[in-house]
Amino acid sequence: MAYLPPTVLPMGDPDGDEPDSVFTHTERTFHAAVAAASRGLATSRGEADASARKRLLTAAAAEVAEAEECVASMRLDARSGGGGGGGGGRGGGGLSRRVDAAAADLLRLKGELRAARAAASEASYASGREELVGGARGGGAGDDSSSMDQRSALLATTDILAASSARIADSRARMAETEAVGVGILADLASQRRTLGNARDNLTGVDDGLTQSRGLLATMSRTALVNRLALYAIGGIIGLVLLFIVYMRLFGGRGGSPSPPSQ
Repeated sequence: MAYLPPTVLPMGDPDGDEPDSVFTHTERTFHAAVAAASRGLATSRGEADASARKRLLTAAAAEVAEAEECVASMRLDARSGGGGGGGGGRGGGGLSRRVDAAAADLLRLKGELRAARAAASEASYASGREELVGGARGGGAGDDSSSMDQRSALLATTDILAASSARIADSRARMAETEAVGVGILADLASQRRTLGNARDNLTGVDDGLTQSRGLLATMSRTALVNRLALYAIGGIIGLVLLFIVYMRLFGGRGGSPSPPSQ
C-alpha cells in the first residue's frame, strides 16, 4: 500500500469567516505529525539494520498517535462550532469537511504503518531463517541428527510464522480499506443530514408564512363582512328616510288648515 501525502487544506474558513485559532493550531500540529511519520516510514524502508528500523517505526507510531489525538480534538472543536470563531452556520460545514479529510489521511497513514511493521517482521524472520540455514550448512558432517532435527523444526516454525504474519498484514490492510470506506460513508451521511436539516428549516419557514397568510385572510374576511353589514344598514336607513319624505310629500298636507285666499 503506497502512502498518499496528506491533503493540505486552507487554514481559513472557506466561506469567508475568520479562522478559529485553536482549530487551526491543532490542524497544523496534525499535518506536522503526519509529515514526520511519513518521513520516518520512508526512511525505515531503506534501513537494513533491524534495531534502527525498529526505532524509526516506534517514532513513526508515536507521531501517528499524536496525529490521532489531533483529529479527535479537531472533531470536538468542529462539533462545538469552532469555539465561536466563525464555526456556526456555514463555517461548521467547512470545519467538518476539514476533519473528514484529516481522518482519511490518518487512516492511510495507519495502513502504511501496519504494512511497514509487517514488512519489518517478515525481514526479521527471513534474516533468522538465513542464519539458521547458514548454520546448518556450515556445521558439516560432525553435527548429529538431533541438531539437524531441531534446526528443521525451527525452520518450519519460521515458515509458519512468516505465512501467518503475511496473512495478518493482508487482513489489516483490508480492515484499513474497509475503515476508509466507512469513513467516506459517514461523511456522506453527515452531508445528507445537513441537507435534510436545511430542508426542514425551510419547510418550517414556509409553514410559518402559511399560518400568517391564513390569519391575514381571516382578518380580511371579517373586515369585508363588517363592511358589507354596515353598507346594508346605511342603505336601509337611506330607504326609510326616502319613504318618510315621500309619505310627507303625499299625505302630510291633508290634515292641515287651508291657506287663506289671496286678495
